[in-house]
Amino acid sequence: MLKSFKYSINSRKMLKYFVRQIIMRVKDIQDLKTFYFSIVNSSAMCLKNNNFTDNWDSNRFGVRDPGYNKNFAYELNEFTGSIKELFQVFRMLSDEYSKELFFSYLCYRMVGHTAVKISSDWEKRIAATTSFNQVAQNSKTESVLNMLDYNGNKLNHYDFIWESTRYLIDCINLTHILGMGQYYYDRNNIRIAPETGDYIIDGGAFLGDTACIFSNSVGEKGKVYAFDPLDGHCDVIRHNFNQLDIDNCVLFQYGLSNTTNIEDLAALPKIRIDQCAPGFSLANNPKISLPLVSLDHLLAKGDIERIDFIKLDIEGSELNALKGATEVIQKFKPKLAISLYHKPNDLHEIPLYISSNFSFYSLYIDHYTIHQEELVLYCMPNLEKD
Repeated sequence: MLKSFKYSINSRKMLKYFVRQIIMRVKDIQDLKTFYFSIVNSSAMCLKNNNFTDNWDSNRFGVRDPGYNKNFAYELNEFTGSIKELFQVFRMLSDEYSKELFFSYLCYRMVGHTAVKISSDWEKRIAATTSFNQVAQNSKTESVLNMLDYNGNKLNHYDFIWESTRYLIDCINLTHILGMGQYYYDRNNIRIAPETGDYIIDGGAFLGDTACIFSNSVGEKGKVYAFDPLDGHCDVIRHNFNQLDIDNCVLFQYGLSNTTNIEDLAALPKIRIDQCAPGFSLANNPKISLPLVSLDHLLAKGDIERIDFIKLDIEGSELNALKGATEVIQKFKPKLAISLYHKPNDLHEIPLYISSNFSFYSLYIDHYTIHQEELVLYCMPNLEKD
C-alpha cells in the first residue's frame, strides 16, 4: 500500500505538491489492492485536511457553494462495488496524464469539491481562454431567436473572427470548445480531433455550435452529420447553419441509440420547447417517444457515406449509441470523443465496452471543468493493434 500524504488548507503550493505526488504514484500502481488503498487513503486525507472555498462553479450550477455535500460512506461503497472495473480502465489508459487525471477524478467523486481539486491543467486552460473570451464577449449581442437558455435568458449572438475563421453563431457560449479545445485532444504528440476533409458525427448537436465549429475544421471536402431529437434545438441549429452559410452539414432530427424507430416518423410526437434543454435525456423522460436511429442503420441505408470522427455527448445514451455503431466503427475505425460523466457507471462501462469490442483503439481522457462534468474519453485507432 502506498503511503498517504496531506497538504495544507487552501495552499496553492501544497496543491501542486499533491498533484505531483499523484503522478508519481500512478507509475507505481500495478495491482488492484494498491489502486484501491491509494485512492481511499488519498481521498480520506484530502477530506480531513482541506476545505476549498474556490472550487465551486456557481455560474454552471446557479447556486452558491453549499460546502461539503458528499456522503463518504456511500461513495466508498459505490467505489468498492466497481473497483475491479475501474482498475481495468486505469490500466488500459495509454498515458500517465490520463491515469493521473483518472485517479484524481475518482478522489473527487468520493469526497467532493471542498476536499479535492481535480488535477487537470485547469489554471492553464483558464489563462489560455482569456484572449478568446475578450474577443467573444466584445462581439456578443442578444439573439433575436425566441429560444431561452437554461436560466431563462435570451441566447447570445456571436459574430467574430478567431484564428482567421469567422464564427457567426447563436448559442449560450463557445468557451469550452473554442477557448479550451474540448473535442480537440492535442497532447504529447497525440492529436484526436476533427481534421480537414473528415466526415464527422456530432451526437448531441444541441444548438449547433459544435457542428458549426466542426464545419470550419473539416472544410469544403469534409462533412458534419448533426443529431438532435428536439424541435426547438433543431430550429436553432438550422438558423445557425443558414446564417453561417454552411453547406457541409446535414441535420438529422433523431436521437442516436442502438435501436431504430424512424420508419413511421409521423406517429412520433414533436417535442417543442421554448427553453433549451442541454440535459434532456431519455432516462429522465421515459414516457416521451423520441425518434431514434442507429448509425449502422443510416450506413446501411446510404444516408452516411463514411465516418472519420464520432463525438457523443448525449446525456447518458452514449453506450447505446456505440452499440448501434458496431459496423460503422469496425469499417471506418473513426477517432472517438465520448462523454464519460452522465451516468456513474459510464466511467468504466464505456471504456471497457470499447476495449472489448474494438481492440484497435488507444484510450486517453481529458477534462474541461473544475467539477465532474465534461470528462471526455478520446480513442485513437491504432491499426497495428487490429
